[in-house]
Amino acid sequence: MSLIRFEDVHFSYGREPVLSELNLSVPDGAVTVLVGPSGSGKSTVLRLIAGFEAPQRGVVLIGDEATSRDGRILVPPEARGVSMVFQDLALWPHMTVRQTLELVLGREVPSPDRRRRIDETLAVVGLEGHREDRPSDLSGGERQRVALARAIVTRPRILLMDEPLSNLDPPLRSALMDEIRQLQQQLGLTILYVTHNQQETFGLGDHAAIFRGGRVEQWGTPRDLYDRPRTAFVASFLGKCALLPSSIRGGRLESALGELPLAETRAPSTSEVCAVIRPEDVLVNDDGPFRGKVERVVCLGGAFEAEMAGPGWRLLTILREERPLGTVLPFRISRVGLDKVTQLVLSSRSLEVKFMNPLDRLLHDELNGLLDRIATTVPGGSLAAATTAHPALRARLDEAEARLAALRATLLESYGDWGRTLEDLENLWAVAAWRREEASLAA
Repeated sequence: MSLIRFEDVHFSYGREPVLSELNLSVPDGAVTVLVGPSGSGKSTVLRLIAGFEAPQRGVVLIGDEATSRDGRILVPPEARGVSMVFQDLALWPHMTVRQTLELVLGREVPSPDRRRRIDETLAVVGLEGHREDRPSDLSGGERQRVALARAIVTRPRILLMDEPLSNLDPPLRSALMDEIRQLQQQLGLTILYVTHNQQETFGLGDHAAIFRGGRVEQWGTPRDLYDRPRTAFVASFLGKCALLPSSIRGGRLESALGELPLAETRAPSTSEVCAVIRPEDVLVNDDGPFRGKVERVVCLGGAFEAEMAGPGWRLLTILREERPLGTVLPFRISRVGLDKVTQLVLSSRSLEVKFMNPLDRLLHDELNGLLDRIATTVPGGSLAAATTAHPALRARLDEAEARLAALRATLLESYGDWGRTLEDLENLWAVAAWRREEASLAA
């Protein structure tokens, strides 16, 4: 049963659209994770549910009640049964834990009831011994628990959490993830949780919505999204993978690597696809039909992540033992996911496996944004054909090439020691040059 619904919601800040005709249903009594790149609209969804903003168009419903519609807030934030935990926690430094919770409850709650609810809430979050402590007396994890206590002491039906664990170290983040899950089950809360973190997505989410450009790219359980992504964007955002341009011909899946297993019962009807290959599906063994040279090895603790490459392809795999660089390994591929993509966007997204740190992710999103704008003139054909049919495409190619040049110069100047990032950028530069050459030939 859905507790929260967005129906054709559009929201923008000034002239910049943030949500575009968003339709979303959030189930009652579950943890729904909103994940996606910065600027995709995740935090805005929380603000609309909380009542801090109203959509310019569309309606936001909680239960069967419209809380905001077409620029108007119909139900004030304090009457929605919603609490929020912010990324920066926003604790009052001069107040003790007890004073913070008393202020939130207000004088409308009788004093005996306030004391009882504060005691119950502190017991739930494990802060019974910190009633008179101020934030400066507490550790990072304890301050996080104060923020949780402040949010649940009012007994909300809905708890909104905007990247609350992003500033914590991994062991503490993992421990608090378990506590949030236990809290949700104990109190029967409906939680919407915004994150960029894959571990939080899989560890907390009953459901997940992958946001991109103000819309939901795909909805489902985290595991289903990982195993059966509908697009290359979803595949790469939820975990490392290789994205290989491929073709389906005569019931066979052909790529630069060779013929790949085609087990998809819902294989796209188009011949041009993108093969999604996860590291765990690349199995190194002596009778494997493929060969790849080890170009990079990273220790993961109990295993090693190896990057293998060959003419026109690059894959990741997991090894139990470290292998020297330059070693040629036989391997096979146990499973391949497929994504239908246009020829234009395919070359850009096939490099997505290489952009894993935040700076590279921002760079990649900017490049894909430019390419998507170009792709609006390429509804279903090749770039060469589209250039002939649409002269305006040449101007857009010029714009993309100029932007690529500026990004390349900035990265070379600021991050000259990042050899692999520069190599990736050179690949992108080659892709842009190829596009321009193809466009010139088509003209």
